[in-house]
Amino acid sequence: MFNASGVGIVYVTRLATPGERFHPGAVISRDKEIRAVLNHETLGKVTHEHDLPIGTEVADISDILSLKDVETSTPSWKTRIIYRGEMPLVISGKTDDGKNTYSLVAENEDVWTNTAADHCGVRILLVTAMVHRMNLYTCDLASAYLQADAGGREVYIRISRALRGSLPDDIQQQMNAIEYPVVHLRRALYGRKRSGLDWSRKLHSTLMDMGFAKCSSINGIYFHLGAEKEIDTVLACY
Repeated sequence: MFNASGVGIVYVTRLATPGERFHPGAVISRDKEIRAVLNHETLGKVTHEHDLPIGTEVADISDILSLKDVETSTPSWKTRIIYRGEMPLVISGKTDDGKNTYSLVAENEDVWTNTAADHCGVRILLVTAMVHRMNLYTCDLASAYLQADAGGREVYIRISRALRGSLPDDIQQQMNAIEYPVVHLRRALYGRKRSGLDWSRKLHSTLMDMGFAKCSSINGIYFHLGAEKEIDTVLACY
């Protein structure tokens, strides 16, 4: 068993072999996240930061390494490349020499909309499966937020030199040729306040296109009717 207090440092020290800076599991986790995020699906055009128009959102990103299931005998590594900042940093004006000025701006819509099923919703699904003798399945969507487009303002991100070497070659070359390079963010990214809302809207529209109907009284519950107009699938998103 592992103590959650300080376990990251203790775990790296105990399980990294001599000569290794990081535990192999941490390296594999980071490489997997980099491949998922730093690609042409997520990133768009490169431009000079001070050429961006007023109203554009600008952010830094970081890669965060953590341990999952630390109280079990088989803890695992988890890396996230995240959007940094509690509030959006938005270009609010230009100086006489063309440089940007910035302001922290509160979101202008309810980005905290709760569309996930709570414990009550999950219990309803379990009871429904038991009463109607339905098969029960669970799944985990890898990098779920990245399936949704980044909503709201246009967002450009700064990429540190530590991560820049992991970018596709053409994006690296464009960034190296610009003094203050930023890259257009196409997809929702963990850490951005409205990414949960963007993902929820993407999930909802996809399920509706597949013929599901949303429960009107409980968040995150969807039903699908079969050929006999009876419910054949109940889905809880949590």
